[in-house]
Amino acid sequence: MKNKFKITLIVILGFSTIAVSYFLTPSINQYFLNKKIKENLNLGPSEWNAWRKSNQFEELSIKGISFSKLKLTHDYEFRNLSFRDVTFEACIFDDTFFENLNFSNVRFNNCTIDDASFEVCLFKNCTFESTNFLRCQILSCTFNQCQLRNSLIEGGLIESEFSNKTKFKTVKFNWVLFDWGKFDHCELNDIKFNNSIFHPNIKASFTNFEDVKFHQTDLFELQLNEQAKLNNKWQTLYDLFNSKPRRSNYLFNLSNMNLSGMDFSDSFIRSTDFSSSNLSNCNFGNCKFMAVKFSNANLDRANFNSAEFDEAQFTGSKNWTTAKFDDSVFINLDSSEAPTELVEHAKSQGAKTISVIPEF
Repeated sequence: MKNKFKITLIVILGFSTIAVSYFLTPSINQYFLNKKIKENLNLGPSEWNAWRKSNQFEELSIKGISFSKLKLTHDYEFRNLSFRDVTFEACIFDDTFFENLNFSNVRFNNCTIDDASFEVCLFKNCTFESTNFLRCQILSCTFNQCQLRNSLIEGGLIESEFSNKTKFKTVKFNWVLFDWGKFDHCELNDIKFNNSIFHPNIKASFTNFEDVKFHQTDLFELQLNEQAKLNNKWQTLYDLFNSKPRRSNYLFNLSNMNLSGMDFSDSFIRSTDFSSSNLSNCNFGNCKFMAVKFSNANLDRANFNSAEFDEAQFTGSKNWTTAKFDDSVFINLDSSEAPTELVEHAKSQGAKTISVIPEF
């Protein structure tokens, strides 16, 4: 009887050991792998790249780990890895290369990513909070159900897809070239594109751009498909520059339009007709105008501070008494082009009139 009890006990203990080993081994292995990864990252790029190369045929998954104030600078390479349930807190990535990576449920909080390159990477359910991308290349990547909030993307090149309810909230894109990709079923709230360019290969579908501001941005070749929406005023300009020009002696005919509140600041506007348009509260600060017509336009509270006018016509313009002309310059102004009262009003705010003799 005792022998049978011993045998039964041994069998039970054996199965228990196997079961515990089965369930705990992956966690133990992941623990030691995470520890090894942290050690090699702290040794420097040469050691990290050499260690990763020695394991290049091994599929490594970095899972359930947090990095705080990690600083990876110059020549770190990340290839053929997967990150899952990982958090990067206040980390710096400088001149770092990422290729063929899968990011799942990864959080980037208060990080700075500078001069980095992302190629053929998949981001799924990832969050970028107060994270800045500076001079980065994001090529052939896919962002699926991601969130970008309170972040800055400045400089660099984007050739990627944003899809499946990816959400942008209070994000600025400055000096970014969108050369290829798409916005599909995205949400954009309080977004600003400054000095950026959309090439024809950028497509937008089922995405609302109505809460987006475009400042000095070339979006006239953006392809809108299937219920994609631009802000109504930008839609007007978009349609204008993508259709045959209306009959006018000017290259761009923006007459008889409601353009109130638009931001044209820091732009070079030439051969454009704003006649009889509503330009109230428009920002033309620091613009350069050449051969532009404002006849009968509503200039109520329009901002022309530091603007430069060359061959501009203001005959019949309205509500100019509330417009701002601080430090603006009128070049070769003809008395027939602007009411004397308007010019005096501008001068009272510091505007100047100068004559320039053309060179032959």
